[in-house]
Amino acid sequence: MKHTVEVWGRPYEVAVYQKSKSVFEAVGTYDSVANTPGETSRVIRVKGRTESAALNNWKEAARYAGN
Repeated sequence: MKHTVEVWGRPYEVAVYQKSKSVFEAVGTYDSVANTPGETSRVIRVKGRTESAALNNWKEAARYAGN
């Protein structure tokens, strides 16, 4: 299922897949704001025990990548 999440005021599309009964994986492309020269985007892939936990983990990973 696809979701739109906001990180640092910008919307990102994140797909969440159920890998097993209690493992969800969130995958999305994060476009960095030119903090790293030569790098424009990266795929962030994280897991969580629920769909919402996986989305929250993705947001936290994107915030960390944006610092």
